Amino acid sequence: MKSTIYATVSALALLAAAPALGQNVSNVTQTGTTGAATVGQTGTTGSNLSDITQAGDSNSAAVTQASVAGAQNHSTVTQAAGSTGNHAAVNQSGEGNTSDVTQEGKDSTANVSQNGSGNSSTVDQSGLTDTVNATVNQGGSQNDSYVGQIGANSNVLVNQTNSLDGSVGNHSTVLQAGLGSGVLVNQDGQNNTSNALQVGVGSGVTVGQSGADNTSNVLQVGLGAGVNVLQNGTNNGSDVGQLAISSSVNVSQTGDANNSLVGQIAGGSSVGVVQNGASNASTVTDLADGSSATVAQTGTSNTSDVSQNPEGSILSFINENDHSTTVQTGDSNSSSLRQYGTNQSASVEQIGNNNISGIPGTSVGILQIGSDQIATVAQHGDGNSSLVEQGKNNSASSFNTATADQFGTNGLSSILQDGDHNTAELDDTGVGNISAIIQNGSSNSADVTQGSTGNNSLVNQTGSSNSATVTQGS
Repeated sequence: MKSTIYATVSALALLAAAPALGQNVSNVTQTGTTGAATVGQTGTTGSNLSDITQAGDSNSAAVTQASVAGAQNHSTVTQAAGSTGNHAAVNQSGEGNTSDVTQEGKDSTANVSQNGSGNSSTVDQSGLTDTVNATVNQGGSQNDSYVGQIGANSNVLVNQTNSLDGSVGNHSTVLQAGLGSGVLVNQDGQNNTSNALQVGVGSGVTVGQSGADNTSNVLQVGLGAGVNVLQNGTNNGSDVGQLAISSSVNVSQTGDANNSLVGQIAGGSSVGVVQNGASNASTVTDLADGSSATVAQTGTSNTSDVSQNPEGSILSFINENDHSTTVQTGDSNSSSLRQYGTNQSASVEQIGNNNISGIPGTSVGILQIGSDQIATVAQHGDGNSSLVEQGKNNSASSFNTATADQFGTNGLSSILQDGDHNTAELDDTGVGNISAIIQNGSSNSADVTQGSTGNNSLVNQTGSSNSATVTQGS
């Protein structure tokens, strides 16, 4: 009799010790109607843990875990009371992976797939009226993803792969409150970081990063708005903040240590930034309706600063139809654009090295204040500098047009226009040209063309109905 008791006690002790040996542990609690939970765990020297709690109706959760060796995989699924139609599926293969899914509300669904080691995923979402969906796919090691979502008919998709097989994974954080909105994050490499916060209706955010140590931060509040960020290389950084209706921001960076900053409050506007090379920097600040800004930089250490609607006016949409284009090809080029007024357009193209669109008196590089203004600067060659300034001291400045062309080296061109119907045009071709046009008054026009070398021209007009033409060289 004693031997039978001892045998029974020994069997119970072995059963109690079984989780500590094989470490497969599952805890399922269901309260309500038509709930379903399926847990499948396999492992050898590794260990799996699963915890599912469901309360409500029509809930379903499925967890599959496979651990070959090392640290345990752990999955937690919680679907709260009062919610309907929730679905959660978790598939983890490898070791040391962690998944936490919490769902509340209408027709929510979540899918998490992790393959590798040390990956972590957290999904916390609630649907208001219709389905919200979060899908997380992670492969490799040490990737982590957090998705927090509330809304209706909205989606979040996160794909992260540590293809470099390094000890530092990728990091993604998505926070979304939206109706019919979506966030897509694709990251491949090591130590890439994406942070996306979106509050919107019919809006979208897409982030794609490949390489190492790239960082993307997106903050969007919009109606029918979109942000797209694509980065490929090492140590690139992109920051986008947008409060907009039917507007878009597109940032593409390829190379190393490129940085882009875009801030936009607009309606029906678009901003595009393309940087290829290394250590390029672009800043675009846009407060406008119907404005468009495009920056393309190729080379090394180029700098572009575009601000539409400056002068600190917060709601000054009188600037209307702004356009801005900056193209820099080469190394160490610098450009700055400022626009304020109505129906403006400014374009700067620099090809070569060390070209600057600004400086005398230091800097500017196209500043427009007024209405109906157009300024164009094109510089080809090395060491050129140009300054265009229209209506700085007279905010009325009206029908101004300025064009400056420099081809060659050592050229310096300046156009300053203040007031009324001014037109100025500079064309420098050759070596060592210096030219300046200053117009202050009304109905002024100046045209300077310099060819050959060693030319120097200065035109200063103050008054009304003035006109000057200077041509030098062959």
